[in-house]
Amino acid sequence: MKPLLLLLLCCFFTIALQAQKNKNKKSKSENYDSTGVVKPATTKKGKSKSVNYDSTGVPISSKSKTKSKGKIHPSQVITDYVLPNAKPDTAKNFTGIIKYRMTSDDPSSNDSIFIIFGKNKIRVRIFIPGYREGQFFENSMIANFTDSSFIELDTRQHTYTIEKLSNRNNNSELNLMPNKNFVPILTNKCAEYKGTITSADLGESEAACLLSPNHYFNATPVFNFMGIHPIVFRYQITLGFRSKDDQNESTFIMAYKIEPGNTDEWFDLSQYKPKK
Repeated sequence: MKPLLLLLLCCFFTIALQAQKNKNKKSKSENYDSTGVVKPATTKKGKSKSVNYDSTGVPISSKSKTKSKGKIHPSQVITDYVLPNAKPDTAKNFTGIIKYRMTSDDPSSNDSIFIIFGKNKIRVRIFIPGYREGQFFENSMIANFTDSSFIELDTRQHTYTIEKLSNRNNNSELNLMPNKNFVPILTNKCAEYKGTITSADLGESEAACLLSPNHYFNATPVFNFMGIHPIVFRYQITLGFRSKDDQNESTFIMAYKIEPGNTDEWFDLSQYKPKK
């Protein structure tokens, strides 16, 4: 009787092990970077194959990968989900200004962000309260997706500096997936995407984005501003964003006004000169 029971137990263990292997094959993940959700490559047999991308959305050739004992290149991002292909929407491509309020757990924190969307550029204006009542300081930056440059403006001295856009998103990871929640913001029924956001400076934080179904920015599938604020995800503009860091401190960014229109003047730097 004992040999028979032992044989049955071995058969059951073999069947369970094979079932687990089949399950793992079906849940194989794909890789994306912080600048875009892209179509995974396929093998000749039609199976999905993992593809790595650098911080500018350019596929990293398998021939150029360095053998580093399993370590991941800093610009690569691995996620645990597969999303349908993101597509731009010409009819819903937005140009104009969206104004946001940025708050945190600190009641005294109440900054404003104006994000200006052009055809191939995004300008971010951050207003920080000063030391006196009614005083504000402005930080203003432009992301140019035509030449992948990042321009930082000094609005008081009318000077600017230029660097590569990828430098500002280096080592950032954006791992978000959809859930069934929808949140209305300014009459837009926004789908929520939740997950984590990781930056070199702040580490990993919980994150959630609310994507507008009516406002697209077709110049890039994803723009994770400074590696901490996804302004565009899946070509859709985010109207709401929240994060919670490892210190359990939360940040909230919510749109309160949308102003469509021509924005060319906001990207005109004819009155600025390079900073020496």
